[in-house]
Formats: sequence, structure tokens, C-alpha cells
Amino acid sequence: MTALDIAPGTVEVISAKARAAGLSSMVTVAAHDMREPLPLCDDSIDASYSHMLFCMALTAGELELLALELRRVLRPGGAGCLHSPHQR
Repeated sequence: MTALDIAPGTVEVISAKARAAGLSSMVTVAAHDMREPLPLCDDSIDASYSHMLFCMALTAGELELLALELRRVLRPGGAGCLHSPHQR
């Protein structure tokens, strides 16, 4: 599993939780600005889960590029889940 987040504090929390669960060898965590190309190869992942990713303060063009990047790294038949909770 690869976890990406722009906030260094979040990266540290995810890393600590992976260590505590004994999963460090299975989890890669890195700081990444999602306005930049994903540090993953084409067709290299089976699934993607994005929490609040498309709720970030990004331009329409940046959101479009981000969607294309997610599509680029997903293997054919891969699954992408975008979670964007809303308030009532």
C-alpha cells in the first residue's frame, strides 16, 4: 500500500500507525503535492481511495489533471473510490 499526503504531520501519523500495527514492510508513506504527477508507474495499482481529495482548493484544470493521473496509475479494471462527505 502507498499512502500520499501533502501534510508532513499526517505522513508521520500514518507511518506511526503502520509501525504500531506491524505493517511497516507493507506500507509506503510519502509527502506528495497532488498538483504534481503521481510518483507511480502507469497501470501500477489495483485500487485508489481518496478522502476529500477533490474537495481541496484546486482549480478546475488541476482537478482534471489529478483525475487523469489517477486514471493513468490504475490498472485496467482497477477501482477508484473518491470519498467527499458533505454536511446537511
